[in-house]
Amino acid sequence: MNRNFKLMFMGRVISNIGDSLYAVAAMWLVSELGGSTFYTGLAGFLTLIPRFMQFFSGPLIDRISIRFLLMNTQLIQAVLLTIIPLASYLGMLNVVLVLILSPLISVFNIIIYPAQMSALPRLVDKKDLLFAKSNP
Repeated sequence: MNRNFKLMFMGRVISNIGDSLYAVAAMWLVSELGGSTFYTGLAGFLTLIPRFMQFFSGPLIDRISIRFLLMNTQLIQAVLLTIIPLASYLGMLNVVLVLILSPLISVFNIIIYPAQMSALPRLVDKKDLLFAKSNP
C-alpha cells in the first residue's frame, strides 16, 4: 500500500470514530436540552436530510481539488463542533443551536465519502482498487 492511501485510510477511520461519537452525543444532548422525544426525533430527521442531497456532491467533487475538499470539510466540521462546547462554556447552549448545527455538520460529512471514492483510483494501483474500495 502506498503512503497516501494509508494516510487517507487512517484519517477516515479516525473521522468515522468521531462521527459515531458525535452522533450519539448529539442525540443525547438534544434529549437532555429539549426534554422531549420530539426534539430527539427532529434532530435525527434534520441530520438525515443532507443525505438525500448527496448526489449533488458529485459535480462539486469534479470541480474542486479532492485534497482541498477532504481537508477543508474536516476542518469546517471541527469548527462547527467546537461551537457546542464553547456555547456551553458561555452559558448559551440550547436545543435550537444543536438542531441548527447537526444538519450543517452532516452536509460536510456527506461530501467526504464520495470524494474519497473518487480519489482511490489515483492513490492505488488498479489491482489493489477492489481492496481499497472495500475498506471504510
